[in-house]
Formats: sequence, structure tokens, C-alpha cells
Amino acid sequence: MSQAHAPCACSAAERWMHCPGSVGLNQRVASIEPWVRAFPPRPAPWLDRGTRLHAVAAVILSRGVDLEPRLDAALERLIPDPDEGREDDEPVDEPVDETIPDNEDVYDFEEDRELVRQFCAAVRQAEILYGVKAKIETRVRPFRGTDIDHLCWGSLDVGFVVLAFGILHVFDFKSGSGVTVQAWENPQLMLYARGLLTEVDPTKIQRVNLTIIQPSGQGEPVKTFQLSREELDRRVDVMGEAVRATVRPDAPLAVGPWCRFCPAIDRCPAVHREMETMTEEMSLTVADELVTVTPERAAEILKRWSALKPLRDAVYRAALEYAATGRSIDGMHLKARRRRRSWALSEPEIARHLIGVHNIPEDKIFKRKLVTPAQAEKLLPGTAKKRRDEIDALSNWTTPGANLVPIEKGEPPPTPRVSIIPRAVVERLGDAMRHFIQKAPNP
Repeated sequence: MSQAHAPCACSAAERWMHCPGSVGLNQRVASIEPWVRAFPPRPAPWLDRGTRLHAVAAVILSRGVDLEPRLDAALERLIPDPDEGREDDEPVDEPVDETIPDNEDVYDFEEDRELVRQFCAAVRQAEILYGVKAKIETRVRPFRGTDIDHLCWGSLDVGFVVLAFGILHVFDFKSGSGVTVQAWENPQLMLYARGLLTEVDPTKIQRVNLTIIQPSGQGEPVKTFQLSREELDRRVDVMGEAVRATVRPDAPLAVGPWCRFCPAIDRCPAVHREMETMTEEMSLTVADELVTVTPERAAEILKRWSALKPLRDAVYRAALEYAATGRSIDGMHLKARRRRRSWALSEPEIARHLIGVHNIPEDKIFKRKLVTPAQAEKLLPGTAKKRRDEIDALSNWTTPGANLVPIEKGEPPPTPRVSIIPRAVVERLGDAMRHFIQKAPNP
């Protein structure tokens, strides 16, 4: 097992369980030399950020030292300076594609620090509770001793084997906020747990806990799913059949939400066929008269588009890099964004010039801004709960709106805290829209 990633990696379980053909497709794409591929792969910056934050957490937890000083030192060493090379924040007149974040928007030192701190603190609490040391970044083999052992393995973030309590507990750190990950029946964590279980006497384990720690996600930052060892074995055995299906010559490709993180999405024939089919179907069903977008049609369009959007994002990033080398893409060209200026001298030098030469008052050139509640919470002394309670008492909770997303497996969709469409606006729409908006939420 010298490969960096398994063909059926534990972290990609959702993809290969639903799309067995994606394993062979990724292997074929990876075998194409980069200079032969029209659009060579380009790692997304937020994936690099997640890798770095996991590395920081592993350093903190494996050294067994004081959390706070070690955390700052590790972050400064592994996380790029977010201000290095940045320009000022002048308004930009041209529209910017916000679905493709720039590198400079990915790293936030204070936010990254808090994410890692919360994960490490939770693991430390579990160590105290269980009375055993955590296993950190451990390679596990869910199908050890079987015919598919060479196809599936992975590295779990944190694991506990507590023989005194008959408990096996797996923790997984999710640093992103774009996709909220659920612990309920999470296939990645079940594979990790099974891999850890193969290293001990399984008869001594009765209960398995699977925990997701995602401080930036929607809902609770810590989510746990519990099942018996026998239930874990039954579910992972089913996944074993899915692994075997990936090596069959006729392994099918399937389009769905699992395409989001597939490295071969830009080369996938099933995704491209889905795009063409969707376009053809819409052109055939749309006549000259006005189209009524019913709730059913809206759901169909949004669900199918959610599977195609990752293709668009992947192709956009690759095409942008391709065009930046001077090569052409039919019907498109690079259009420079508005130039931004930044000071060439230090702030004290600029201030002396503006005040001394032009007699501009100091309060006109320096702007003071109160820190946010999240930033203020980090400045207060005391426990995390005490700090949060004090700042919460001084804060207003508001939600600017909500996104319409597919229902997450295992949990009902959250209810927005505020109205998406104000009552007065809904009332003015009249009878023509009442079939579509059943009831306006209370403001």
C-alpha cells in the first residue's frame, strides 16, 4: 500500500458507494500525463487549507503540550500569512465570480486558530473522560485480511479504544463551512471505526461512537452517532460489496451530490451527458408561451443543477489557469479586474506625509472599528462558556437569509430564523404567486 490514497479511500466512501465507476475513471485520468491533458488538475485552495489545519491539529495533539502556545506556533509555521501580497479593499465595479474563492480569501488566522482550538479541546476532554491517550492520524484498514484489503484504507483523525468501557470512539475534524457533514450513518467514519476495530479483540467492544467536529458548519458543532459493534459490522460488510463493485469492468457511473469533490468531474462522461440531457429536455419542453415554474419543476431544476455546478466550477478554475498561460479558449478572453492600489510606504510614513504636508486631521486618515462579537469573545478571560455567555448577552442574533439546499441525510432541514421574503412583499405579489408561495413566514 505505497499509494498516497487508496482507490476506494475512506474519505471518498460516499462517492464510490453511489458511483462505482468513479474509481476506475479517476485511475484512468490520473494516468494521463499533465502536458497531454487540455486542462490539468488544479487543487482547490480550500482543500489545501483543510490539509494544513489537520496537520496543525495533529502536531498539537501528538506532542501532548500546552494547547495555546503550541497552537500559535504551529499555525504561524504552516498557514500562509493572509496579509502577504494583499491589496487594499477598494470597491470593485466589475462583478466577481464569488463561487470561485481566491487564495487570499481562504485563510483567516483567527478563524483557523479557533477551529483547531475547538477540535483539540474536544479531544483533550475525551482523553480525560476515557483515561486513555488518543490515537492521532492513524492508518486503518477496514477490510484487513480480505480480498479487498488493498483497495480501501484511510487515516482517521482521532480514535479511542476504551476496553474498560467497551467503547470505540472515532473523531473526524471538518474545517469547512460550505458543506455541513452529518455523523448519522456516516460511511467514512464507519470505515474508520471498522479499521480501528480490526486492531483489537472485537469481542471486547460493545458500543461504537462516531463524532463529527465541524465548528463552522450549520447546527451543532459536535455531532455523534452511536451504534453497536454488530450493527457496524453489518453496515461495513455492505460497503465491502460496494468496494468489489468498483473493480468490475462494467462498474457504472452515476451523477449526484457525491460528484462535488470527485477529481475527475471535468472528464466524466456521465456528468457531461447529464448536462446535455438536461439542456435538451428543457429545450423540448419549453414552448413559445410563458413557462410556469411550478414547485415540482423548480425542485427538478435545482437538484439537477446542484450535480452540474461542481463541473462548472472545476472547468472554470482549470480554464482560467489555461488561459493565463497565453492559450486561447473559443469565444472567451481574460478580462482584468479593476486595479487596486496599496501604500508603497509604511503607515507611519504615509500618515506623516498626509498630516504634515496637507494638514489632514488624524481622525480623517485613521478609522477605528469595533471588533466583532466573535473577536471580542477571544479577548475575555475565563472559561469558553463564561466568555460566550457574556458576549451573547451583549449581542443580537440575526440571519441575513437562507440558501435553498437539498435535504441532508439523517436530519430535517433547519428552519430559517428570519423571513426569506417579507410579509408585505408577499402580499403585494397577489394571486398569481399564491400557488408557489404557500405561506409567508412570520418576520
